[in-house]
Amino acid sequence: MIEKSAIIKSFGRAARTYDGYATLQREAAGVVASLLTRFMRGAVPVTIESGMAAGAHSIRPLNVLDAGSGTGALSTLIKDDGWRVFGLDIALPMLKCARASLAWTGKRLSAGDLEALPYKDASFDAVASSLALQWSAPELSFAEASRVLRPGGLFVFSTLGPATLHEIRECLGTDAPARLTSKDEALCLLAASGFETIFSEEKTVVKSYPTLRGLLVTLKHIGASPASKDGKGPGSTLLKDAEEEYARSFAADGGGVRATYELIYIAARRKV
Repeated sequence: MIEKSAIIKSFGRAARTYDGYATLQREAAGVVASLLTRFMRGAVPVTIESGMAAGAHSIRPLNVLDAGSGTGALSTLIKDDGWRVFGLDIALPMLKCARASLAWTGKRLSAGDLEALPYKDASFDAVASSLALQWSAPELSFAEASRVLRPGGLFVFSTLGPATLHEIRECLGTDAPARLTSKDEALCLLAASGFETIFSEEKTVVKSYPTLRGLLVTLKHIGASPASKDGKGPGSTLLKDAEEEYARSFAADGGGVRATYELIYIAARRKV
């Protein structure tokens, strides 16, 4: 497993290039936003504000945490759906980029770890996360999501399954830098954290790139290739050999090479 300090550095370095390369991430954020709207529809709590005339009702703003908010793609998609959006990310440069484009969040963007959220218990009506949880230990991040949710609160997220980028591991003989959790494992961990799953789906998405090197450059520019403990990547000779093997074994239709992503989408409610 990659050290957390390496993850912070990797995503920090990628803050300025992230949006230009994060095609898959934007697609996943769109699905998470759609699921969030779908499962919160009709669940808006109505409260009586103090100081209002008797019988006058108002809708309490719904607080949602975008956990692992990055440059703000998911926050942007849900900002007009009646949410009071809070964003949290472990990499400060990512938050600085987000603040530049998400001025409407005010002071609701914070630095923090998904495994130890800096919020009080029962602070949110929903927690949403898109392709960030794989950089944490799910048993810890799920427990934290449960803690900060109100009873009945919604947890909607996307993450990456074990088949993700298996081609790279086969060619380079490396381990996955992220915690790639299967859907079944995620469902078990959610139940142990006090959630009832109401939706789950896994999809295999295949993307094409000019070469293996082009794929590795993309991963670098979105922060998804943190250094291992020894700080070493593949040498030039090994990379050249891997490129040739990759091109032979994983050619894409129409030219270039392909890479597999196993996307997992889940919606769950915190048990009352």
